[in-house]
Amino acid sequence: MIYKDLENIIREAIKGKRAIELTYDKPGDYAKGLRIGNPHALYYTKSTNKTKLDVYQIRGDSSSSIPNWKPFDIEYVKTIRIIDNQSFNVEPDYKPDSIRYIDSIIKI
Repeated sequence: MIYKDLENIIREAIKGKRAIELTYDKPGDYAKGLRIGNPHALYYTKSTNKTKLDVYQIRGDSSSSIPNWKPFDIEYVKTIRIIDNQSFNVEPDYKPDSIRYIDSIIKI
């Protein structure tokens, strides 16, 4: 279950194609901190029983290369905000019909 205010912010960002800034603190991930990116999908995964947010991360802390796709476990998102006046285009390699989004909450 995700918090309603967090879900509302994510929904607004995805609908408006607006960039977000979030802090992420997942145990075992040494890159704990600010992430900036473009949210494309919020979805539930039955295999892990987790809600995830797929973001094309463009700046910030990361344990892998940037820019790149990052699936964030919502339970470890500590803060999130929409960045004023920063919209984005859908990434060319985004696949909204992917099977991973079969239980999507919202997606572009």
